Amino acid sequence: VGGSSTSQHRNGGAGDIEGEDNKELFSLIVEMIEDKTITVGQLIAEKTDENGVPAWFVWQPRSCR
Repeated sequence: VGGSSTSQHRNGGAGDIEGEDNKELFSLIVEMIEDKTITVGQLIAEKTDENGVPAWFVWQPRSCR
C-alpha cells in the first residue's frame, strides 16, 4: 500500500473495492447505508467515467447488523 502515512488503508481501516459492475455495487452499498443495514466512515467513488461508473471505490466500514 502506498500513499499517505496517515491513510486509513495502511492500518486496515479502509479498503478499495471493485467488481464486475461497480456502479451497481456502489448503489447497493448506498442503499444499505440508507436502510441502516451498515454504517460507514466514508464511501468514495474514484475515477468516475462519463456514465457515472467508478473505476473503484473506497470504503471504511464501521458496523453491520
